Amino acid sequence: MQKSVMTGTLRSEDFNYRTFHQNLQEKLSPQEINSLNVLGKDFFTLIDHIVTELLIEHTNDHHLLELSLQEFLWELQIFANQFLRESAGSIMKLRSFCQECLIKLRNKKFYNQFMQEVYEAYTEHFFTRYSDASYLV
Repeated sequence: MQKSVMTGTLRSEDFNYRTFHQNLQEKLSPQEINSLNVLGKDFFTLIDHIVTELLIEHTNDHHLLELSLQEFLWELQIFANQFLRESAGSIMKLRSFCQECLIKLRNKKFYNQFMQEVYEAYTEHFFTRYSDASYLV
């Protein structure tokens, strides 16, 4: 992954990029991993695609969130997982949703709309809901 962005540069040599599946293998038992495989390859591919786009677009946000790049990667993967599950509407529809989404992402208009939704959800998840200090009261 090598992409220049306005605020900086993200290169694969900057950190050890681990796919969502690789990170899960470190954190879960083999039985739990096998049960997640039922979600299909498209699910994991789509998560990694979303995360890569977010890393490129928001390279330095990990500093704002006071996370290492590895921690930020994991948080993005968790976010993408939640985003896809919510977008699918139900766990039963998740596999087919991801399959259809990957096909539709080839269409530039759909791709732009989808990524706009991802960026809005990203901002809401990581920044907007925490910027309102009323939750502290």
